[in-house]
Amino acid sequence: MKIYSILATLIVTLTSFKCFAIQENNYVLEDAERFSSLFQINPLPSPEQLQKEYIAPGTKGIEIFTPHRIKSAENLAAKISQQPNAYKKALKICLPAARNISDISVKQLAEVQQLLKQPKSAATYIVFGGNNSGGTASGEGLVLGIEVICRFAETQQQAEEEILNFVVHEIVHVYQARQPKLEKQRFSLLSQAIREGFADFIANKVTGKIAKSEQVRHQYGLEHERQLWLAFQQAMDGKDLKPWMYGKTGNEWPKDMGYWIGKRIVQSYYDKSNDKALAIQTLLKLEDPQAILAVSGYQGLNSNS
Repeated sequence: MKIYSILATLIVTLTSFKCFAIQENNYVLEDAERFSSLFQINPLPSPEQLQKEYIAPGTKGIEIFTPHRIKSAENLAAKISQQPNAYKKALKICLPAARNISDISVKQLAEVQQLLKQPKSAATYIVFGGNNSGGTASGEGLVLGIEVICRFAETQQQAEEEILNFVVHEIVHVYQARQPKLEKQRFSLLSQAIREGFADFIANKVTGKIAKSEQVRHQYGLEHERQLWLAFQQAMDGKDLKPWMYGKTGNEWPKDMGYWIGKRIVQSYYDKSNDKALAIQTLLKLEDPQAILAVSGYQGLNSNS
């Protein structure tokens, strides 16, 4: 009887662990489906409807996405009213794509977890936001604003590729957010460029391609690499991220060229390392951006211009 009791306990424990692992790799469409149902009834929902039927019953993803992206039911209602076609397109093309890639998303999330040697994954939440952000992450999970991702897709296949790229990019940010915050770390353009560049590097590595949302800056970077690097060097120790990241540049550059420079530094560091697993851990922890740059040997010399 004692042996049977031990076996029963072991089976329950293993079953519980399996369920926990599946839950940790959750791919949550609940919020997007609820938005779809509301939109079908009323393509121009009121703030009251959005609050009651979309935001209030939302998952952790809505909680994460609301403060700086959805902002409020009033803001979301205004954005839908101003740009209804963005939401219609996302419902027609990108929500079906998101449904279709559920299994492969979970698979790629597991690949990143293994590659970065992380003990615990996180849930992925697909939501509709304020048409201002394709994604964000915290230590609790990653959230994708599907109406913004849909800007880069005209077909369901393109949408599937873009969503997968965003999923992998943002799960890297989840793991970065979980790293210890060391006092010697100092925020700078260089540190943020490497942070974003590492997420793009891992996304390219896992998906096997450069996403459409990256292609404009990638091509421009190849054509102007030396000039970009010389300009980046002048600004990289400061805290001002413009015109390199997160917004319009005010010049002829495509947006977010800091991502691309960061990825070039990451790629160079990784290529020069004899211990690739250790290199990935060093890039993930990002304890000393200046040391990473120095070891990478990156000098912006791979220019075709």
